[in-house]
Amino acid sequence: MIIFLDIDGVIATKESYEKEEDCLDRRCIASLNELILGFNRINIPCNIVISSHWRYLHPLKTMQIILQGAGLIAPVIDATSGNPQDRRRDDEILAWLEKNKWGDEWIAIDDDNFDMTNLPPDKFVWIEKGFLKGGLTKEIVERVLEMYRHVRI
Repeated sequence: MIIFLDIDGVIATKESYEKEEDCLDRRCIASLNELILGFNRINIPCNIVISSHWRYLHPLKTMQIILQGAGLIAPVIDATSGNPQDRRRDDEILAWLEKNKWGDEWIAIDDDNFDMTNLPPDKFVWIEKGFLKGGLTKEIVERVLEMYRHVRI
C-alpha cells in the first residue's frame, strides 16, 4: 500500500503549529500509525510517498528524518514531483503511479479536495478542514480500514 501523504491539515494542524517545533501533531501521527498497523493486520504493508507542498521545502532525506523523529512507523520512500506554481496533486499522484508501475493498492490523504478530482473516490481520503479541525482522526482511520476490510474479504 502506498499512502500519498499531505502534511498540513493531515498530520500538522493549527494547534501543532503553535505548540510543536516540527509543527507535527502527535495525535495525528498516532492515527496515521494506527492506519498503517491496521493495513498490516490485513497483510497490506505500507510505504509513504509525500504529496505535500513540504516536498518543495525539504529534501526527501530531511522529510524522512522529520517524520521518523515524530514517530511515523512506515518508511517514507519517495515524493511526488511537480511544479509548485503549476501543480495539481491528483495528476502528480497519477504520474507517480504510472512511472513506478504501481498497482491498485494506494490511497491519497489530503485536506484539500479542489485538486484531487481526477482520483477515484475510493482512493481519496479527504480530511475536511483538517488544519483547523485537528487533522487525521481515529474515526477517519476506522472508516478507511473498514472499507478495505470489505474489499479484501
